[in-house]
Amino acid sequence: MPKFSVLMCVYGKDDPVLFDRALLSIFANSLQPKEVILVCDGPLSDSINKVVEKYEIEIATTLRVIRLKVNSGFAGALNAGLLHVTSPITVRCDADDYNFPDRFITLVSEFNTDPELTLLGSQVREIWSSGQSRQRNVPCSQAEIVKASYKRNPFNHMSVAYRTDIVRELGGYPSLHLKEDYGLWLQFIANNHRVRNINKVLVEANFDESSIFRRGGLKYVASERDLLELKNSLIGKRFNNFLIFVLRSAVFLLPNSVRKGIYKVFLRNR
Repeated sequence: MPKFSVLMCVYGKDDPVLFDRALLSIFANSLQPKEVILVCDGPLSDSINKVVEKYEIEIATTLRVIRLKVNSGFAGALNAGLLHVTSPITVRCDADDYNFPDRFITLVSEFNTDPELTLLGSQVREIWSSGQSRQRNVPCSQAEIVKASYKRNPFNHMSVAYRTDIVRELGGYPSLHLKEDYGLWLQFIANNHRVRNINKVLVEANFDESSIFRRGGLKYVASERDLLELKNSLIGKRFNNFLIFVLRSAVFLLPNSVRKGIYKVFLRNR
């Protein structure tokens, strides 16, 4: 199996209990990473720091902690972490998600089988704060992913693994507020890199329903406009991109209750 590294970011407002669970699920996986690059994005709470310090002692040979003095945002923190990755494959993990025990061996086996594969994700099960369990399914084949990328993000970010050198070659995560990962996947697609999703749930993500209410308003419309400009520059089809921009922006401006219904009915499966 090729060597791989785990890349994770944590910041002061993360839940320390979920963070501890996320790290435990990494070190309980059937295939272990060469290293875990943990980026502390700015000052952390005392409870988060205690979790970090515990694993620094227990997993000293594997865990590498990168502490940023100020909060640099998601893209900035991930790019800072990528500078320290020493493996050919990087597996992304979020600080509040549970990684199934066979996640790493499933992903790395795919890269081992297909040397031209550059980006691989999976399906994700979301545990909503209300107790509901819903699944965010994404397309699996290259053709389906390319087609879907015009309309929505075709990958679950917390589920992906990618070739480290390709991400560096593409310049890392772009400075695209709220859409950093989507922008990176578009660059993979525009450069004709081989990408795929596994039709299997490998990550259980915690989802705060109140975040749907925050996923709206003019800041999201502005972010969507920046995404539109990136799409136009990378994949063309300007008129199609503009129609998608109008539709997505309209959703961001809907009342919270209506937007929540759209998420449940159209964007998630029970």
